[in-house]
Amino acid sequence: MKYTEVSGSLEEGMWSYEDHPGFVSLGKPLPKFSLKHFSTVDKDGWASDEISMITLSGTYFETPAHVLADGITLDKVPLDTFFHDAAIIQLPSKEKRQRITLDELKNTGAHVKEGDAVLLSCGWEMNWNKPGFVVDSPNIQPDAMRWLISKRPAIIGADLPCFDDPRDLAAPNVYALFVAGIYLLAPLTNLRSLKSRRAKLVVLPLNIKGVCAYPCRAIVIEE
Repeated sequence: MKYTEVSGSLEEGMWSYEDHPGFVSLGKPLPKFSLKHFSTVDKDGWASDEISMITLSGTYFETPAHVLADGITLDKVPLDTFFHDAAIIQLPSKEKRQRITLDELKNTGAHVKEGDAVLLSCGWEMNWNKPGFVVDSPNIQPDAMRWLISKRPAIIGADLPCFDDPRDLAAPNVYALFVAGIYLLAPLTNLRSLKSRRAKLVVLPLNIKGVCAYPCRAIVIEE
């Protein structure tokens, strides 16, 4: 078996949307990630760290409670959701603000099954946390998203920080998938390195009561 971590590297610190100029955040600033060493072995004899961040940081698993007042929160997600069969869709590489089309999905996603975690790769992972990563993000055409939703997956993930045009605060694609009861996993990395069209996905967010999302480690297991 081959194990591939598809959550973004945090070697240089956790990224968040607020770190990317040009991103509009509903008129109020999003909290930035911060890490403080609360205690150290050298000074205190034991080590611990203080972390502050918004839950939409790094690679995160997101529930319908992100946009729906009565949506399920992370602590209510069935445990087996985090261990899932995955359909990996390798799409043509996208440049900034290009869209994933319905024809592209139909041509490359015939192996998607009901209940899958669908992982979309369009090469944008190469821009992880670089300037323009968010505001120039490729995104998904609405008819393409409707096609994905019609397949009734459990999770839709992608190497994109934005499923909708990042300048569109209405976010119709994200709203539609959450209304359909689908979970979101993004932005992912290392999808281009995967050789299989079908694999296993393991997602490991912390189980915190009442939150709509949380950063996670995401791992694809290929036979």
